[in-house]
Amino acid sequence: MYYSFTTLQSMKSLVRIPALSASLIFPLHSSALELAVGVELSNHYINIYDAKDSHTTVAQMVSDFSLNPTLSIVSDAYYFGEESHYGVQLQLRWSRLKLDKQGELYDDPTNLDSISDLGTSISGYNVSAVPAFIYHFNRHHPDEWNTKIGGGLGVGYLYAKGNYKVTRESQPDFSEVKEVKISEVGVSSNVFIELNKGNHSFSLNAYYPVLEVNPALDEMTLQLSYLYHFELSDIF
Repeated sequence: MYYSFTTLQSMKSLVRIPALSASLIFPLHSSALELAVGVELSNHYINIYDAKDSHTTVAQMVSDFSLNPTLSIVSDAYYFGEESHYGVQLQLRWSRLKLDKQGELYDDPTNLDSISDLGTSISGYNVSAVPAFIYHFNRHHPDEWNTKIGGGLGVGYLYAKGNYKVTRESQPDFSEVKEVKISEVGVSSNVFIELNKGNHSFSLNAYYPVLEVNPALDEMTLQLSYLYHFELSDIF
């Protein structure tokens, strides 16, 4: 078997990128960090494929939209000019995941797959560190509502373990329960839109860690979050 944590993406292989010095991206005068804590409404699903046929899904793990704690460390943005709305910003984010439903899979395409609780679950967490390119609307008025949109590519880590049941009737191991454990580092992408006012922010994020493991794996997370921001210099 191989595993695909995915919502919209197809299988991909690990991308190797050279490390970038943080000092090249964020100059010293823009090195302040913020701690952001809050809650997120998140959704995940996992497709598990036949080892001999990457197009045949043998099981699918699904999560409901669930409320979970989340934690981020965010750098001050470095803008490409005093009046520029374009810049870069480093984001380090931790969040939980839990998938405790499965899709009933059918070989007949006229049958619609249904979601049910089969007593299986996969849970864990992911961490990503992504330097993001941003466009900041209304950046010179932080006490008013302002918006950032952005995206970037960085490093991701995924830890997950649990079990799943093979639900494709045509498979020889149909209805068997199998164990899975994953602990891998790879490349992580992040696309987001964020609404800010003062210390408060609301964001919609799509995280996509690209991991090369044996068995192969992709993971996709969609998050709607509220965060409250603290200056780290005020805490320590």
